[in-house]
Amino acid sequence: MKLLTEFRTLKLKHPFTTSRKAPRVLTDSLYVYLEHEGYTGIGEIRPQEYYYNETFKVSGQVLKSALNIIGDDPFLIEDITSELKEKYYYAPATVAGIDIALHDLAAKILGVPLYKYLGVNPERIPLSSITVGLDEIHVMIRKLKELEGFPIIKLKAGLENDMEIIKTVRENTKAKIRVDANTGWEVNEAVDMINEMEKYDIEFIEQPIAKGNYEGLKKIKDNVNIPVITDEDSVDSKDIPNLVGCVDGINIKLMKCGGIREALKMVKAARTFGLQVMAGMMLESSVGTAAGANIAALTDYADLDANILISNDPFTGISNNFGKITLSELPGLGLKAI
Repeated sequence: MKLLTEFRTLKLKHPFTTSRKAPRVLTDSLYVYLEHEGYTGIGEIRPQEYYYNETFKVSGQVLKSALNIIGDDPFLIEDITSELKEKYYYAPATVAGIDIALHDLAAKILGVPLYKYLGVNPERIPLSSITVGLDEIHVMIRKLKELEGFPIIKLKAGLENDMEIIKTVRENTKAKIRVDANTGWEVNEAVDMINEMEKYDIEFIEQPIAKGNYEGLKKIKDNVNIPVITDEDSVDSKDIPNLVGCVDGINIKLMKCGGIREALKMVKAARTFGLQVMAGMMLESSVGTAAGANIAALTDYADLDANILISNDPFTGISNNFGKITLSELPGLGLKAI
């Protein structure tokens, strides 16, 4: 197989802010193309320094040496991705990009949409939330008005005025509200905050405290009624046993776990331990969104909105109609370059 790459800078429609990151209006993606016998599979890489200090520089180094492992049989996805993940454990987003490209390529060769190759029912994809980033309250309310019609809103949290924001948002929407603290609270603070939020009909809380504090997560879960779901604490399948009894569910993101293959393992592990599952994402374009959506039919919740938060997405083929995600019927991911 031949491997090519393309670097793109993507523009966000609104500044995006979390408790861990300053506002940003630009985000970068590295696209991976795997060519084999006239077919081309595409993947997307969005590294996060938060996980293993992975950067685009690291991605470039990994891609230069990964071809020896990728080989020339695109159907050996399990062997290829397992070896890549073991050798390049510190570059999960890079491995995810290759994994996505391999799945896209294999399904294209067979002439079927990826969801059929995976054997999942696209009608089971949960409604996706759409994210409102941290900002001044009046700006967040303006964004909320623009999103009228979306049935599920995801609010970023982790500021001193969180309760004021949540109260104001609830007064301005009938949509379901999910709150993502992005590790922004302390344990006791989280318990108090979540209990106070109960009157605002919050669907669940995502990653309330810093990762690695399982005792703290358990204390929160045992003292609140709103479900708690991890993100930063659920990187890949090996993390799941540590979370049993500490949380209600996990958030799976291809860029942190290493791709579709590992995501499927995470779903199985979570179900084994009775945990709920959400399909999430970083700020990928339609490539990463479509890849995540193809496993979302196996989950309980979806947070797959980044492609509609980007104003210059280079691809089309996956639609999001007020949270209802529809996959393409074309082979593979079913995407077309714009």
